Amino acid sequence: MKKRISIIIIICFGAFQVLWAQSRLVTDLTNAVGDLVGSFLNNPYNHSNTQKVYDYTVKLKGVLDDLYRQVPIEAQQDYNSIVKLKRLQRCLEHITAGILGRSPASVSASDMEDFNSLFYSFGWKREIIKYTDDIVLYEYSKDAFKMVLAKNTLPKKEYGDYNPVAYQCYEWSPIQKKHSAFMGRVLFGGNYQFVLCGDNVVKYKKITKVSSKRGTNF
Repeated sequence: MKKRISIIIIICFGAFQVLWAQSRLVTDLTNAVGDLVGSFLNNPYNHSNTQKVYDYTVKLKGVLDDLYRQVPIEAQQDYNSIVKLKRLQRCLEHITAGILGRSPASVSASDMEDFNSLFYSFGWKREIIKYTDDIVLYEYSKDAFKMVLAKNTLPKKEYGDYNPVAYQCYEWSPIQKKHSAFMGRVLFGGNYQFVLCGDNVVKYKKITKVSSKRGTNF
């Protein structure tokens, strides 16, 4: 990974002028991003590796934004490639940020559904563990690693109330002998959100119940 990822660093800190005969630049960047995604998907259990992937992914955003602003209309293939890379970057940043304990907002379902195909190609499993009328909790796993993402199944809205849903996750308390809420968030329609994970540093919590409420008055 290091050799190709160094391309990202060179572009980030070098003063470059994009020449759109330089489709080679986009190709090299695509290969580097593939290595970056693969590094995480192959070894999600290693927390320190996730930290490195996250750091590179944040730098990658600036690179892709610069390229996106400069691509001319006639370079349609390059444009399409950059748009696809931006979608991958958003998903990877959202997931790795969540694993590292940062407070993730959300990522669009359209972006995440594309990323799901990559999970499968790297041998991950995905299953629904809990759901309400509006929220579905998916557990993703590979080897000893597990994480949970929530999806708001209401349609995405560009204007208006954005179809917000407040949801809470619960774990079973053997002492109190009841489901005890440990996390509550709000998720807009048509989006995914990182919930929790378990790796060689972070302890995994088993969600035993989920509840949700529509609207804006929570």
